[in-house]
Amino acid sequence: MYRKKTEKRAPYSEICKPFEEARAFARDLGLKNIEQWLDYCKSGKKPNDIPHKPDRIYKNKGWKSYGDWLGTWKEKESAVNGYVEQVKYLPFEDAKKYVARLRLKNVKEWFNYCDGGKRPKNIPYNPDRAYKNSGWKSYADWLGFMPSPPDFNEEPTFEKPKTKHSDKSLEAGRKRAPVASTEPFAFFRNKKR
Repeated sequence: MYRKKTEKRAPYSEICKPFEEARAFARDLGLKNIEQWLDYCKSGKKPNDIPHKPDRIYKNKGWKSYGDWLGTWKEKESAVNGYVEQVKYLPFEDAKKYVARLRLKNVKEWFNYCDGGKRPKNIPYNPDRAYKNSGWKSYADWLGFMPSPPDFNEEPTFEKPKTKHSDKSLEAGRKRAPVASTEPFAFFRNKKR
């Protein structure tokens, strides 16, 4: 029943199944992302010999990523980005135009759209990773919120706005603004009460 105070508790990593068995269990669940994995862990259905945070327990025992853990990424090794999907994505600008046409309001809507199964396979789930070195700025830019920066190579045009009145008639209609005094009460000293 209860341990005696002199008995030592086995480390949690020794209680857990070996990495390959635990990963096979996690993949059989059919979960799509880390949020679903965490929800499953909180539900109370997870066996005790499967770790809640496998990235810590299996760090040097075969762990790669949650995509590998859940079986959602078709992974290949790349010297530049670690593990990436084998799907060929659209060029960044084309993908960004596609996403902007969706008129999503925020990042949460983007991930809801992706989790809903509507996202084409040639548009990445995590564009910040996929396009890290090919034009990525921010999710605001990705969703179409940021205007394009001005092109400083173009010659600026300075045109005077057209008005109905001539410059002289405007000058005549203007009143001279009062000059501010360095003494705040000087204005009131000369006024009669």
